[in-house]
Amino acid sequence: MTWDIDPPADGNCRTPTPDGCVVDLWLIDLDADQAVDATVFTTAEVERAERYRFERDRRRFIAGRWAQRRIMAAGLGVDVRSVSFAGGVQDKPKPLVNEAPAPLAMSYSRSAEVGALAIAADGALGIDIEAIEPVAEASLVAGRHFTPGERSALRRACRSHEGSGDAGDPRSFLQIWSAKEAALKALGIGLAGDLASLDASAAVTGPTTETSSAHAFVIRALAPSTRPQDGGDWQARALTFAGRGGRNAGFLACIVADRPVNAVAIRWFDEAPGDVVMKHR
Repeated sequence: MTWDIDPPADGNCRTPTPDGCVVDLWLIDLDADQAVDATVFTTAEVERAERYRFERDRRRFIAGRWAQRRIMAAGLGVDVRSVSFAGGVQDKPKPLVNEAPAPLAMSYSRSAEVGALAIAADGALGIDIEAIEPVAEASLVAGRHFTPGERSALRRACRSHEGSGDAGDPRSFLQIWSAKEAALKALGIGLAGDLASLDASAAVTGPTTETSSAHAFVIRALAPSTRPQDGGDWQARALTFAGRGGRNAGFLACIVADRPVNAVAIRWFDEAPGDVVMKHR
């Protein structure tokens, strides 16, 4: 089973190799006008949306859930009303079709006005995206949650970057943070897990080097509780992309899986989501 886009947006093959996977990454402009059918949302989703303090965040949550339903419904060839989400460990959403587990792996992340939905055929999968901007108290966060190796990598990057403030180079910090959070999401526990039990020092590429989908690296699991089921380490790919309309300086994303991520195909949600098809081989 592979997740395909017809026609391919970038020419990448969607067939995973026996020792790797291909990930389709859908970017969602959460501030764009969308014709949302509010009747598809469950009571739990409506209540969760209402718990957001600001109307902007409520709208963005609803827009993200609607886009996720649209993409999966089109890909699986089902009605959008048949798609729903079940809370997993630490409320990790699990996709359902007609209340049965959907035949795919997915992970969702949001930062500012952009949502990101990562989809693979199977396996453990996690994604985190972060707007590239200074992080308040980054030094304190690194001291509490980063490993010695990660702090060393961050210091090396900061020494080569002048005038970067308390956080040093924000990109280097976010490269580590997004990798760690994506790995915990792949585990299904999110930030309830121990960030210091994962070492993502290999995520740092330096303040003057743009990450891309070609930047593959390993996240070392330092505790049995944070390892993939095969007992090894996590495989990751990092990339950057621009927001829309000049509203943000850009975003950094990290995709983590329990096998090598051979390729990442990136597409914006409003680029004909109906062209997504699920193929069984």
